Amino acid sequence: MEQALNAIAALLTNDKCDCMTLNWASLRYQHTARVERFSPHDFRRTFCSDLLDAGVDIVTVQKLAEQASPATTGKYDQRGEETKRKAMEKLDIGYTQPRSLD
Repeated sequence: MEQALNAIAALLTNDKCDCMTLNWASLRYQHTARVERFSPHDFRRTFCSDLLDAGVDIVTVQKLAEQASPATTGKYDQRGEETKRKAMEKLDIGYTQPRSLD
């Protein structure tokens, strides 16, 4: 498994790597590593989500992913509701939950 991931990582860092090559390599290594099927776009989704999760702003992630706009980058964001909840907790709006009348 580690060998397959290293081979794919090497392809990703190669400036001459195109989508067809990456797709072929990922299919080959999926079979070798006996992992669930994934696509090259899964790398992009993980890349964007991990950077956003680490606190990198969306414009910087957009530029790193070489995407046309932050809206495109947002489509790759796979973080869930927990991320939204944590973001809201950072706001100081002076609101406290009302006490129960019980």
